[in-house]
Amino acid sequence: MNAKYEIDDSTGRINIKASFMPHLIAAKDRVMQVGRWKLIWHALEEGMKVDLFDREQDPSNLNPVTDEHPEIVAELLERMTPYLERDGIYPSKLTGEVSKEEAAYAATQEKKATP
Repeated sequence: MNAKYEIDDSTGRINIKASFMPHLIAAKDRVMQVGRWKLIWHALEEGMKVDLFDREQDPSNLNPVTDEHPEIVAELLERMTPYLERDGIYPSKLTGEVSKEEAAYAATQEKKATP
């Protein structure tokens, strides 16, 4: 059996080992859709990448419009943050190269912190 899995002797089921769960949770993609906008968070080895889609114009999510709408990206990323933090992911503390999305998110946080 793989190091990530174990067999429950009482049921015969294959389960993911508890020690691997944090890695699995950190690596999963997340999605938030509000109205016409769909934001997909992609976890990377270092940092993250997000894609924004206009579901009215592109219902199949084939053409990201991330660069054209940084304000929407920042708003949806801000709304997604509590869910990420619940999984132990803090967008403001990610290491690696700062993406446009992270910069937009950081700018919204700075505006909130400024009295």
